[in-house]
Parts: sequence; structure tokens; C-alpha cells
Amino acid sequence: YDFDFTHVDDTGTVYERGGHIYKRPCGWDRIALKVSGQYEDDRWLGSSGLPGEWPVSYHGTRKSGAEGITKEGYDEKKLFRDLHGKGHYSTPDINVAADEMYAASFPFEDKIYQAVMQNRVNLSPGHTTIIPKEETYAGAEYYVTPSNDDLRAYGICIREVVNQ
Repeated sequence: YDFDFTHVDDTGTVYERGGHIYKRPCGWDRIALKVSGQYEDDRWLGSSGLPGEWPVSYHGTRKSGAEGITKEGYDEKKLFRDLHGKGHYSTPDINVAADEMYAASFPFEDKIYQAVMQNRVNLSPGHTTIIPKEETYAGAEYYVTPSNDDLRAYGICIREVVNQ
């Protein structure tokens, strides 16, 4: 669902999705993608801790990348990073995904914005490699997901960049 987290502060509140901590995209406006009913079932998208629920991750990208992912999903032919293995890179921390190196800012109607994809990721063994934050030097884990089937975008988070 669409949700404006622009003025939300979750300090002291813990959320979980898929048995992992879910850091909500505070400071961002999330626009939902229509994904319900697009797969064999919707358990991966759950929010109550039931079996089959996948954790949340974020993927920083350029505006054109966000447009492509929104229309077609993740594309295995566009796997550019392979520092920790070949796959789509995402993280449970939107602030890491929002680094300008990944989520390049773009102009729109005289303002500057960033876009980050909000996903669910299959962390079952053999589907995604978890790179510990001690190895990423980014302050958060990376998830390296080789298959499009195991990383599903369900929202695009947008924020205005001020003081760039």
C-alpha cells in the first residue's frame, strides 16, 4: 500500500518481516507496486510472521533503473556488481541503499529526488547470500540474490533531496 513515511519516526519501535528486523523507510514516501496475485501465492508479502513471509530489503538505483524494475522486475541480464558474488544487491537498511553511489539523485519539477526500491527477498538457504556488515563496510548487511525469482519489488520509495 502507498504510505507516506516522510514525517514518521520509528525510534524505539521494532518491526519484523520474514523473521528479520524491518527498518521502515522513515523520511520517504512509498508508492506501492501492484504485486498482489502476481505470483503463485502472496505469503511472501505477509506482515504477521507466518511461514513463507520474506524479509524486506532496499535497492538503490537511478531513476531509469527504478522505472525498469517497476515495469519488468529485476533483470538478471543487468547484474553489474559482483564484489561479493554475482547477483542483485540489496540491504535491510534504506540509508545504505540511498547512498548517492547507488540511488543517484534526479531532477523533477525544479526539485531533486532519489528513488530506492523496496523489496521482499527470499533468504532461504541457496537463494540469497547474506554478506555480514563487517564485510560490507557500509554499516549494514548486503543481500546478494542471483535469481529474479528471489527478489521482488513491491514499492518505490521517493524522497526529496535537500542541501545537496
